Amino acid sequence: MMKRPLFFLVCLVWCSVMLFPVEAARRGSPREKVEAAMREYARLLKSGTPDEVAAMYVPDGQLLEPGMEALKGRRAIRDFLEPLAKLFVVEAAAMDSDDVEIHGSTAIQWGRYTQTAGEKGKPPMHLFGRYVAVWRRQSNGDWKIARLIVQPSPTELKP
Repeated sequence: MMKRPLFFLVCLVWCSVMLFPVEAARRGSPREKVEAAMREYARLLKSGTPDEVAAMYVPDGQLLEPGMEALKGRRAIRDFLEPLAKLFVVEAAAMDSDDVEIHGSTAIQWGRYTQTAGEKGKPPMHLFGRYVAVWRRQSNGDWKIARLIVQPSPTELKP
């Protein structure tokens, strides 16, 4: 029969081992938080407003799209997205992380995206490509995009 102090020690160790992963998952590692922030960005591309998407960037954040000058700052990003939101509908958007490197309060994320979108009233296109995002951790712990570079594939993804 196990003596009482040893029994309590075994219970304490078991509870620590079993409950620590739950608590760690709740807090989330920096990588998990960056990946969650990118999933939120993709969600906002589908159902958010241009203001909400622009708010995912640091104040001086940059969006770099092929064939155009870098959009610098939240206002420029919002002003770029606003007319597009009136003309196009995003039916689905996903941004999947391939790798995330954390360097203090900076994270670099590489990944792939897919998007089903098109002009309102017309059949959507199925687009895909790659992205690189540089994130900055804010004083409240949130991660915001400092620079997002997207590289679309030259062909449409077939459903």
